Amino acid sequence: MRGRLAVRAPPVLPRRPRRGRGRTGAAGVRRGSGRIRRRGGAGPAGHRVRARHAGGRAGARIPSPEARRLGEEAGRVLKAIGTFEFARPGFFEDARLDPSWLPGELPDFIATCLETMAPGWNLDAAERKRLLARAERYAPLVAAVAGAARLVHSDYNPKNLLARREGRGWRITAVLDWEFAFSGCPLTDVGNMLRFGDTPFTDGLVDGAEPLPAGWRETARALADFLTRPPREPALRAVLSSAGEPPASAHRASGNRPGPA
Repeated sequence: MRGRLAVRAPPVLPRRPRRGRGRTGAAGVRRGSGRIRRRGGAGPAGHRVRARHAGGRAGARIPSPEARRLGEEAGRVLKAIGTFEFARPGFFEDARLDPSWLPGELPDFIATCLETMAPGWNLDAAERKRLLARAERYAPLVAAVAGAARLVHSDYNPKNLLARREGRGWRITAVLDWEFAFSGCPLTDVGNMLRFGDTPFTDGLVDGAEPLPAGWRETARALADFLTRPPREPALRAVLSSAGEPPASAHRASGNRPGPA
């Protein structure tokens, strides 16, 4: 059966829309170690994909041990995606990479977003102040990875994955919806997936994506909070409700496991 896994966890602050989509060849891409595999029999449109529809939160309809194995597979696929490198960070604009969207200083970038890119948000002065304060705390984390130039899906979550059973495990057969992809730090994708909270699926994803750099969890959270797709009001409110937390608070010890940057 063909299907998608679970639901979208809406991101928070807007990124600039792009005209060009998927034209990475002239943007200085260097092929990484990841491979795209074709599976299943041929159909009218090329290749048939068979997948299970899990529904709910990430892996919620799959027993915990299986959900963790599926998460590990999703983490391995995400790790392979991040092996594709580019000459510089930026959005794909036609046949080139445009770095102008990247924030020099995160608080200034957020202030610009609030003034020009999200006029429909019903934020009062206190809420804007809290959001900017969070950006101030996260600014060093974002600055530390500002030069990263690897392939980022930017909407990597269970809804955009197709999977099927293979033996006792799972195989991701397709990653969908690449229209928001850009050249940057792959931890953005990890942070986006962790919006689902700590579940067997996300625990498996972290294991599959290992090794991760020291302090990865707070950096991933900062990137996913502030450098993702156009927002929905519930997600924005969720960020505001936790805006008083320090970036590294109350995370499990695995969030600081050492690994290569």
